[in-house]
Amino acid sequence: MPRLFIVIAAPAVLLALVVYWIWTAPDSGESVAADAPAPTAADAERVFATVCSACHGPAGEGKREIGAPSIAALPRWHILNQLRKFRNGRRGTHEADEGGHKMRPIALALDEAMLEPIADYVQSLPRHYMQNTLGGDPAVGRMVFEERCIECHRYNASGEMVFGSPPLTGFPDWWAEQQIAKFRQRILGYDPLDENSAKMQRVADSLLLDTDARDALAYIATLAERERRAAEEGE
Repeated sequence: MPRLFIVIAAPAVLLALVVYWIWTAPDSGESVAADAPAPTAADAERVFATVCSACHGPAGEGKREIGAPSIAALPRWHILNQLRKFRNGRRGTHEADEGGHKMRPIALALDEAMLEPIADYVQSLPRHYMQNTLGGDPAVGRMVFEERCIECHRYNASGEMVFGSPPLTGFPDWWAEQQIAKFRQRILGYDPLDENSAKMQRVADSLLLDTDARDALAYIATLAERERRAAEEGE
């Protein structure tokens, strides 16, 4: 009884069903054949607008009221890594990870062939730069950043694919603080095969969450502002 299921399903499951419907129901209303052509950029944009934007916003800017981060301009390799972690259970299966529980059904509903076009589309969106909303001290934060973060996330917080470290300047500081807490609590990085997350756990353990983390994020916000100005001058 599909209609009854849709009525009682959780929002994340409903979105997953929408993903499946969008990809399996072309404009003609017929099912996609097994040998259908690979999804296009237009397909990815359609899925993002219909599904991803419900939480992450139409421009990938995020929605603080529901705990969804900005994802615009994240590199495709990071998007692919995270989607595959959700799909293989290395993210989104811990009982305390409320946000992960929302995201995992969406990732599972995406066809494997759709992952790269989605990642490309997200990467193409203009970045939304981190701002200091937590009140940390950027001067102190610079020292914390250089001692704890720079090795993996690099001097300008631009990230490093080799280490699996994403750029940080496009994340909201409130979300980044929550992620650090989740690493400390082993809500993230619980899979022993997830080596990159194990590194982040050690860094999170070395931070005093209410001071070091907020100060480091305040400094990253200054790097984000510098990046934003450079991007505007380059236009």
